[in-house]
Amino acid sequence: MLQTLLKERPDLRTPALTELIKEYIPDPEPVKQQRGVVLPTLDELGAKFAEVSAKPTKQNMAIWTVLRLALDGYPFRNSEFASIVVGSCPHSVNFLDLDTGVLTLRKHKNDKRGTRVYELPEFTREWVAMSMRVFGRVLPTLVTNKKGEPMKPNALGNFLSRQNVKLGSQTVRPAITTATLASGAGHDDRERLAHQMGHSRGVQMDKYFRGALAP
Repeated sequence: MLQTLLKERPDLRTPALTELIKEYIPDPEPVKQQRGVVLPTLDELGAKFAEVSAKPTKQNMAIWTVLRLALDGYPFRNSEFASIVVGSCPHSVNFLDLDTGVLTLRKHKNDKRGTRVYELPEFTREWVAMSMRVFGRVLPTLVTNKKGEPMKPNALGNFLSRQNVKLGSQTVRPAITTATLASGAGHDDRERLAHQMGHSRGVQMDKYFRGALAP
């Protein structure tokens, strides 16, 4: 409150007051240090997945979908999850082919690898079964709202955040990365996960790792 007042009334600030502020109001911690506090563990993410798997609903199927892939090493971005169309013949750049279980994602701005292709037959079968169980039909997009309608990236991100399942730089993606690196993953494992996450190179994961483990 005091900081806000001084921004609005800079004429009230004096050298003595400035020194008092420095002494009694600590500077905010850097974001990287805060990440170590908010970062969920794989056990917590797994518990959340088990919870929604036990009682799947139209509202939480998006959570099931995101965590099912993330815990298997595919923590895609909100923009990617929200843009994946499903069907039996490719008609979208980001597309899950139900016949083959192959997911194709277009090049992301932070990825120099180009188009990414993943073979996900087991996930595809489970997703179709869950879609039929919850909605009584195969949904047109990988994630939807409770009405079965496509979600925009911001809407998906906001919904997941309210459920404490964030995909941004402070939660799910670095949680997967940190667990992989902490297990002593070698170069090949790092490159594989970097590819699955859509990073340009394996060394990019070190940024998440350092931030997540900061004191």
